[in-house]
Amino acid sequence: MRADDWLEELVQLYEYRVEDLVFGRSPRGDRHSFQALRETLLFSDALDGAARSRLMQTERQFRELQRQGRVHFSVATQLRQAPSPASDLQDTLQRLSDRLWESDVRRWLFARLWATRSEPRLMPLRLLSTVSDNLLRQQRGQVAGPLLTLEAALEAGLTGLPQIEALSNILLTLLSTAGGRERLDRAIQDLEQQETAAPAPGPAGLPGTLPVQAEDRQLLSRTAAAIRLLLSRWPARNPVRGSAELLTPDLQETGAPVLAVNLSELEEPRSVHWRELALQLRRCGPDAEMRLGERGAGEKERCLALRGDLPAELRLWSFDLGGQLIHAVLEDDLLLLRSERAAPRALQVLANRARLCIYLAQPHQAFAPMRLARAAALLLRGRTLEGTDLSAASAARYAAATPPQLGQLAARGLEALLALSSALPEWQRTQRLQEAAQALGLSPAEGQLMSELLGTAGLPDLIFDPQVLRSGGLPVHRTFALLDWPAVPVELDVDGQQVRLSGHPPRSPDEEAGLGAELENLPPQPLDDLLAWPLEQASLSLVRHEGWLAYTTIPYGAQQGLPA
Repeated sequence: MRADDWLEELVQLYEYRVEDLVFGRSPRGDRHSFQALRETLLFSDALDGAARSRLMQTERQFRELQRQGRVHFSVATQLRQAPSPASDLQDTLQRLSDRLWESDVRRWLFARLWATRSEPRLMPLRLLSTVSDNLLRQQRGQVAGPLLTLEAALEAGLTGLPQIEALSNILLTLLSTAGGRERLDRAIQDLEQQETAAPAPGPAGLPGTLPVQAEDRQLLSRTAAAIRLLLSRWPARNPVRGSAELLTPDLQETGAPVLAVNLSELEEPRSVHWRELALQLRRCGPDAEMRLGERGAGEKERCLALRGDLPAELRLWSFDLGGQLIHAVLEDDLLLLRSERAAPRALQVLANRARLCIYLAQPHQAFAPMRLARAAALLLRGRTLEGTDLSAASAARYAAATPPQLGQLAARGLEALLALSSALPEWQRTQRLQEAAQALGLSPAEGQLMSELLGTAGLPDLIFDPQVLRSGGLPVHRTFALLDWPAVPVELDVDGQQVRLSGHPPRSPDEEAGLGAELENLPPQPLDDLLAWPLEQASLSLVRHEGWLAYTTIPYGAQQGLPA
């Protein structure tokens, strides 16, 4: 018997159980054993393609029965006793902590992929999409395909939210096991070797730049190296030991970031003040209900039905409340609550715009994004490009600029493009940008990519609590993280280059506190809303909104390096 034959037998057992429900029969066993069978199969990564296809077909059938209210069990579910021994309680806490960590990893991976939309020529997304497709081809016995072109990536909608979410789910499955990470690493190596060995025809670059095919190979090499380094350092498991403050009968108020509640001991309704929020718990038959709201009458409140018969993926909740991101996860009769700082939406939108400024300031193809933005702005104003020098030689003004100057030029260019294109339908904005790209000798796909990025400029970018990233073993760079407001001047290390942040109190009650960023030998630049600096080894983005501050660094491992 093969090692995974037993899983296929469990799939067949699950099919029999759902078939019983279809014909109005009650499956053998109680609801808890049925849920345990479902979760074992749904969270397994050892099923082959055929078995997983059968499982998902049966799962869709079961969910439809649930929706119709046709799921009934004749054997009453036996309520589990509370884990009384300390070791059992610790084991359950660890499992709940692991569930939260897996949720953090999922959020981080999606944020990382979403951020790569502003990398040069979509190289990280193109590489990962190609590799995931090649792994599927390998399972089917087919030949691996070449690197997805920029044109094909845009035609497939690779920058869209559904496609990025689908790619994130595929990669998460691979990253969750050592074997999956090895397969991903080998597939990246194979693609890199395949592209290096292939002939390099294709459109020539602009005068003074590399041919497009040659530059794609350089970007591919840098991106592959960055992703493989990430794979070698990927946290195989939750690095944090599960721990939490336990809700006891005499506890009335706590500021602990993690709180555990044993629902089996909840004989009467309980109220407790938790991290400036009002927490209320009460039993409702075999289940429980939780209300969490801001303290004070008429404030926002969330109500959760804590049902143990829900599938595992529905026993994890996340929501914003009172400036905090609250996570709740339930297993048996143990509820784990975790709080982290939540950035306001205005700050998240600024973070997205700062990332687009870094995209414009990229030096690849002789600062092609900056020159494209300039050409597009002229066309959107109804002017012609005749007599305007938009050649690669005109990029000397950008190469000679200091990081603050280049960041300011990019910010002004972005604001101009957004203002000029705001009244245009998407197709017309894309058409103008494609015309501008062709006028510069670039592929129309470069114009289409810029148009798609402009169309999402008003969306929020995920901003993390840095404590969550550090404790979870996840890299801080390339994803935005909250930053404490500097009460005294502080130094930010950006891959060996120091940036000094200093704040000063408001001059009048109507003004906000001031904040400035400073590079060595350069005057300080005030940070009013966003700042985007392409430095020597990495780009730095800082955003502020009222008293909130966030930042990210983007190393040039997956980007074209800046000129010396």
